[in-house]
Amino acid sequence: MPSVNLPQILWHSKDNKHSDRVYSLDFKPQGHNFNSTDVKSTKLATAGADEFVHIWEIQLQPINTKVISRLTGHIGEVNCVRWNKSGSVLATGGEDKSLCLWSEVKPGESDDDPEFEEIWHRFKVFSLSQAINSICWCQSERYISAATEDGNISIIDTTSELNKIQILPSHSNIAQGISFAESQYIASLSSDQCLRVWNREGEGKRWKTLLMLKNNRDCDELNPTGDVQDKRAQKPVFLGEDLPSFFRRLDFSSNGTLLVTPAGIQNVINKEANETSLPCCYVFHRKILGLGIPIITFPSPSGPTVVARFRPLESSCIFAVGTLDGSVCFYDVNKIEGPLAVLKGLHFAPITDISWDSTGLVCAASSSDGYVSIITFRSDELVDSPMNFDAQVN
Repeated sequence: MPSVNLPQILWHSKDNKHSDRVYSLDFKPQGHNFNSTDVKSTKLATAGADEFVHIWEIQLQPINTKVISRLTGHIGEVNCVRWNKSGSVLATGGEDKSLCLWSEVKPGESDDDPEFEEIWHRFKVFSLSQAINSICWCQSERYISAATEDGNISIIDTTSELNKIQILPSHSNIAQGISFAESQYIASLSSDQCLRVWNREGEGKRWKTLLMLKNNRDCDELNPTGDVQDKRAQKPVFLGEDLPSFFRRLDFSSNGTLLVTPAGIQNVINKEANETSLPCCYVFHRKILGLGIPIITFPSPSGPTVVARFRPLESSCIFAVGTLDGSVCFYDVNKIEGPLAVLKGLHFAPITDISWDSTGLVCAASSSDGYVSIITFRSDELVDSPMNFDAQVN
C-alpha cells in the first residue's frame, strides 16, 4: 500500500492564521535526463483562495516541505496552475480573468531583495472572457487551452506578440475541465453535463468538433436502435450542475491514446430490476473517441468523482481519481475489476486537483479543506503493462 503524508502547514492563507482552499497543484517536470532512483526532492506549484501562487520544494525521504517562491500578480483567487513540458514556464489562471506566464529569474539578474530562494517573473498576461477554471499546455509548449466560467474554450498562442486567442464554440454552462493531446485534440467537460472533443485539421487553426456527449442517445452502443423517442436512451451520462464542485478535471494520457473523464453517472439495473444511478469515471480510446463509447466504465467506490490525472510516464495506463468526499482512488486500465487502491477520506472536503511527479511514484492531491496530501509508492507497487485494448480498437 502507498504511504500518505499530510503536512500540517498553511499552503494558502489570507490572514496567515487559517488555511484557505487549495484549488490546484502541479509538480514541476524533472526534464528528460533524470534518473528516477536519484530523485531526492521535487518542486510543486500550488494555488488557492488567496491571490498567491506558491512554489514548494518537497523532500521525499522523509517528506518535508519548504516554500521557495511566492508569485504575486493575480487579483483574487487563483484556480489553476500548470507547468509546460520542460518545466521552464508556469501558467496560472484565476477569477481575475488573467492567464499569466511566469519564468524564473536567474541569480544576479534581479535588483529585488529576495524574500524567498527563487524569484519568478511574470513575462506575459492574456485577458480572457471570464474567470479561468482550468488550463492545459500542449506538448509542443506553444499553445495553452483554457476553460472559463462563461463556457468558452480558448486556445492561446504563447509565441504570438499579438496575444492571439482563438475561442471555440463550447458549453452552455461553466467549463470546468480541459485537456490537450499532442497539439491535435482538445477535450473539455462542463456543468452542462457535456463532454466536448475537438480535432485539429492539419497544421492550421481550424478545429472540428469530433464529439458532443451528453446523454445515452449520443452513444450508439447505449442506444443501438437510434430511436430518440426511447426514454431509456435519454439518461445523462454526466452529473448535473448540482454537483457541488468547482472543477471537473479530465485528462489525456501522456501519449494521447486514452482520455479519462470524471463526474460520470452510470445507470444500472439491480437484482430487483430497478434502475439505479452510480457515480463513475469513463475511459475513452482516441481511435474511437468520435463514437462516444467508453472502453471502460469504472464505478466509484467513494461517491462522485471530480478530478482525474494519468501517471505521466509514456504509455502509462495508470491514473488517479479524486472524489467529492475527499478520497483518492488509483486505477489501471488493464485491470477492469476495480481500483488498485482506495485512500478513503483523506480530506474533509472535495479533492480539487491531482498531480504526479516525473518518476510516477509520487502523487499529490489538493482539497478545498486547505490541505495537500502527498502519496508515495514503491516501484513494485505501480507496474505498467502494455494496454490490452489496443488490438480491440484497431
